[in-house]
Amino acid sequence: ADANKTNVQDSSDLIDDGREEFNIMDIEYPETAKWTLCGIKNLTRPPYHDSNVAVSFLKCGILPIVLETLKVNRTQTQQVLNTTLSSIGQNSEFSEFIRNDPYTWDANSIQDTSLYILINLAMTPSAQPLLREQKTGKVVSLVARYSSSPISQSCNREEEKQKDLQCLKARMVLAYLYGSEGHFGQTKDSSTSHAQKEVNDFESELLIKGSEAVLLVELLANTLRCRGKPGTGGYNATTFNPKMVLFALRCLLTNKINVKTLYITCGVKLNALLFKTITFHSMQDSTKIDADAAEDACFSLYLLSNHGFMSPFLPPPNNGFPLYQVLHSYLQKSSC
Repeated sequence: ADANKTNVQDSSDLIDDGREEFNIMDIEYPETAKWTLCGIKNLTRPPYHDSNVAVSFLKCGILPIVLETLKVNRTQTQQVLNTTLSSIGQNSEFSEFIRNDPYTWDANSIQDTSLYILINLAMTPSAQPLLREQKTGKVVSLVARYSSSPISQSCNREEEKQKDLQCLKARMVLAYLYGSEGHFGQTKDSSTSHAQKEVNDFESELLIKGSEAVLLVELLANTLRCRGKPGTGGYNATTFNPKMVLFALRCLLTNKINVKTLYITCGVKLNALLFKTITFHSMQDSTKIDADAAEDACFSLYLLSNHGFMSPFLPPPNNGFPLYQVLHSYLQKSSC
């Protein structure tokens, strides 16, 4: 553990050491940077990588650069905008140029790719402590907070869709980092250790909005069917996989408020998809749902059931929903 600490450079070193501030809009070779980050994204993509790959990337000092591309500061950005726009006569094209917020992070942009890298790394248990040490949660939480921001006059509906996807990805990163620590579907530990204290500090950042819940359930449905989502704010069929979404769901459901949010916004649909996931594993032996993914689905159902049965929990039995057969088949699996 001590060796890891000495080999991993703190991201704050690149921010507070007096060097010229990194400017995402002033990269000399942006295409080269983008394709390099795309390569890292593919190499760290779970479940195809060894955990040592994720740790190696963190040790080489790439994380501070990835985090810098995602730095957003609403107050500072607005001050720069106001000063600049007044001096150039409200030039809207220039205002678009200097913005660095989730509204402007198009598909395959540097920032878009950086968030995918963080998703991949945060899913790896051995990399999570290193990511927390590097203040990843602080940077990503600022991105996730744009989820609740209203549409500004300078933004259109297409930008809003793009922002929604980026905020959802940021929330997934936070879920992996702080929803899987110490209370992974269990009663929260009252430990006062430094690691547990940091998890508690970020508890509020795990709260999802109703709009995010709908997008997350839609993402699960699309990944189970191996299909993408066309248009702005969309993704390819291979961008996500069910394991990524199910892990995020299980982590988010450790918060009781999230249980209520998901239950109210799309409870029956989500529960049906979770049962479908278990069916793929227990009755169809689908390669896209391994034992871990099936366990995440089963545990998510358990956490959702804690909210109570004040409204329909599953599709009606007369619709042919094989509840008993699915659970019985899953119980017979050696992986259960």
